[in-house]
Amino acid sequence: MKTTRALLSLAMGFLLAGLATAHEGHEHKSMGTVTTVKAGELEIKTTEGQSLTLLLDKETKYKKAKAQAALTDLKAGDRVAVSYVEKEGKKHARLVRMSADAPAPAASASPAAPVPPPKP
Repeated sequence: MKTTRALLSLAMGFLLAGLATAHEGHEHKSMGTVTTVKAGELEIKTTEGQSLTLLLDKETKYKKAKAQAALTDLKAGDRVAVSYVEKEGKKHARLVRMSADAPAPAASASPAAPVPPPKP
């Protein structure tokens, strides 16, 4: 009898813990690389290797470095950090932060000097 109560209490504890972490409306964050961008939807491969599909809507904000950006700035291969919420079982992107473009390599003013061959 005591074993049954202990198991029941343990099971309820796990159930309540699961419900506490699974509620909707809580903001989540993820980082990864854009695999697909299409009307109303963004798919990324997270740093953990998972595929994550996010809905994009009129409330979604976009930033590139510290500047405002737009959906049109987003392309496959971009690295992103995304904040999203779950509503009715779907993930809605709130903020998509794109990494800044890598600076172009500096052009050298003069060609590199030839390296003399080693002496025998």
